[in-house]
Amino acid sequence: MYGVKKKKRKRDSRAMALNRWHREEARAHMPYSEFLKTKYWLKLRKRVLVRDGYRCTLCDVGDEVLHVHHKTYERRGRERLDDLVTLCGDCHKKHHDGDEDGIVDKMDILALRNGPTEARKLATI
Repeated sequence: MYGVKKKKRKRDSRAMALNRWHREEARAHMPYSEFLKTKYWLKLRKRVLVRDGYRCTLCDVGDEVLHVHHKTYERRGRERLDDLVTLCGDCHKKHHDGDEDGIVDKMDILALRNGPTEARKLATI
């Protein structure tokens, strides 16, 4: 009897791992607009916002709409928290439009490495 239960648990864990892999693959290949509506993304987005204190990691603004920005899309559907950063609309736009001094990229990288307070110090320079 014990051997049967052990085999069933092993099969169940394999099936769960395969199911998880299929879900990750589906998220990675679905249109981005649909991905942003998934429960997975909404939960992950909330975790990032909580981690960053519901404030832009670059300018410390917290009273406007905040964006959770992907540093990379390599792991879309199975992102790590350090793949994501909270930005206000202005900083997000500056990041995507590019800025002459490259300060947004420097602050963004610093925020990911050392946390938002280091980026805020740099922003006041």
